[in-house]
Amino acid sequence: MGSFNSGSLPTPMKDPAPVLIGEVDGEGLEPPLKATVKAEGIGALAFIPLTARGELVGKFMTYYDQPHEFTDGEIELAVTLARQLGFSVERMQAEEARQLLVKESAHRVKNLLATVQAIAGQSLREMPHLDAFQARLRALGEAHDLLLSENWDQAPLAGVVRRALKPFGERFLIEGPATWLPAQSSLMLSMCLHELATNAAKYGALSNGRGKVEVTWKQTGNGAVLTWRETGGPRVVRPERKGFGSLLIERSFGDDRKTCFEYRRNGLICNLELREWR
Repeated sequence: MGSFNSGSLPTPMKDPAPVLIGEVDGEGLEPPLKATVKAEGIGALAFIPLTARGELVGKFMTYYDQPHEFTDGEIELAVTLARQLGFSVERMQAEEARQLLVKESAHRVKNLLATVQAIAGQSLREMPHLDAFQARLRALGEAHDLLLSENWDQAPLAGVVRRALKPFGERFLIEGPATWLPAQSSLMLSMCLHELATNAAKYGALSNGRGKVEVTWKQTGNGAVLTWRETGGPRVVRPERKGFGSLLIERSFGDDRKTCFEYRRNGLICNLELREWR
């Protein structure tokens, strides 16, 4: 018993039911089709239609090399297999539709970001913080680009980190196990990494020619912990007030116990707990 694929066999379009051919030589098949079936070494076959969402989407075949009288048990098994295949097709179709919707939404968001950036450039040209505002929008746009290039609803953590830090040069050590983030987490992490790198370029390890930054992560029982560690920069002084980056990180990841800042003399350390990963 095996499977056989032929698009030429009769296909009932309404209320499809199994078609049984117990003896190929004895059935009323057209001569060319009979010759094709016999050339495959088939003496008997059963045709089971595959349906998804009430529509015929394909055929499932079982066959024997000799004439065969199909039992009720064999037909029930074949129909069950065909039904499960139909369910699988439905799930695949639903997933394709969902990914298409997510991709379209991501494109719309990216276009919206570009529009906001253009409006800001025209309206806020004389404002002192325009460059920082536009840089943050670009970081968010880069994160959306990564989602579009991957699976649209999730992204690899290593890719998120590298893309967010690419504008800041090559003084980074990026290392960690294969980890995937959902869309919302990857977008927020991109923004937080952009703020950490901007601060390092102004005041920390990236503000001189010697400093470096290590970005590593390890998986935990319910997620992953990412560590940002600066070395070789100027002596660290705890800031008197919280800037935009600190507030963003606290609001994005502040509910997690392992998320924290450490203002050590030889370099800033920031731990971010990422709860969703696979």
